[in-house]
Amino acid sequence: MGLFLVGLRNIARNPRRSVLNATALSLGVAVMIIGLGWIRGYHTTIYGGVRNLETGDIEVLRDGYLDQERRLPLDLSIQDSASVAEKILRDPSVAAAAERIDFGATVGSAAGSVRVLGRGIDPAAESKVTTTSTFIAQGSFLSAGASGVLLGASLAAKLGIRVGEPVALSATDRYSVQNFIEIPVLGILRFGIPSLDDNLVFVDLATAQQLLSMPGSATRLVIRLRNGASEDGVLASLREMLRGTGTTAYPWQRFAEIIVSATSADIGGFWIILAVIFLLVVIGIVNSMSMTVHERIREIGTLRAIGMRRFQLAFVFLSEATTLALVAAAVGCILGGIFAFYMAAVGIDFSKTSLEMPIPFGRRFNGDYRALDFFLSSIGCMASALLGSLFPTRRAARLSISRALGTRIE
Repeated sequence: MGLFLVGLRNIARNPRRSVLNATALSLGVAVMIIGLGWIRGYHTTIYGGVRNLETGDIEVLRDGYLDQERRLPLDLSIQDSASVAEKILRDPSVAAAAERIDFGATVGSAAGSVRVLGRGIDPAAESKVTTTSTFIAQGSFLSAGASGVLLGASLAAKLGIRVGEPVALSATDRYSVQNFIEIPVLGILRFGIPSLDDNLVFVDLATAQQLLSMPGSATRLVIRLRNGASEDGVLASLREMLRGTGTTAYPWQRFAEIIVSATSADIGGFWIILAVIFLLVVIGIVNSMSMTVHERIREIGTLRAIGMRRFQLAFVFLSEATTLALVAAAVGCILGGIFAFYMAAVGIDFSKTSLEMPIPFGRRFNGDYRALDFFLSSIGCMASALLGSLFPTRRAARLSISRALGTRIE
């Protein structure tokens, strides 16, 4: 205990050096905490955006649909899809199931016509599964019993269409017959994602079924799970439930492979950047602690001359490093915690900027911080401080007393 107190007094004897070392350690802890939560937040924000806006948690399709997905096959539809959705909803882990029809269409006005992706949705169910209804910029979302379409903002501008005006919607039905309807625009959507704002048209499910000659059918069911539900467990359960019906349940990643791949690559890059930054911090800490020990070689010789043993000397220096690391870890956790709290509670609001994302990034970026981030960062701080002191202390303690006392410190 006495040796530990000697180490504490040594910290107070050299306040400038101690403050510099503690500052370097604190910054390392804060950078590590911020980086870990930022990387996880990027991961969860993008994946959450994809699931909330497009894919849900699980999708159910007819067998063989995915093999021909590029042609949007209407002949591979789920018959009596409402009954299938009702059956799926009996699973206590399923929060909602929405029928959906994706089809190729042409939307036109006096200003011209554009080839688009049409999407027939059940308005009430879709609002429980995705966040599409929250992106209404003008007008209103679709509602049951009211026939209408929703256009992306840039598509509406291209066609010169405003809310309440009719557009011509044409599509080839499941029997290869070209059908045409005139339908009012109920709302204009602004996703901030060019691929959606330019090319996607939403129409109520009943109108889509009529236009495509698909009464009671849908091309897919999009499912939202309850919070805390095991995706893998529910997926296995649904596949067992649907066995022999000609339909299969798929995880959301199957429908966002490009985004998942790109995000994984981005996250890998972030990890490399974070590792390089932390390595630079560690090198700086090790160098600083090493210089601290080097500057005190004559002090080490004096302590050895009055009878202090090598292991006692090492204990004194390591106690200094440990104390500095504990203080620095606490300060770093406070600094990193302030930023973490802001990013988790407030985040960065992209809806107030003109920035358009090519992927479903969402309107707000939030960090995803865990208690483990603070623990790992503190452990890294401790390890860096001890590593910076251990080897130079061990080397200095091995010097002969006469050599240590005779060393000149430039």
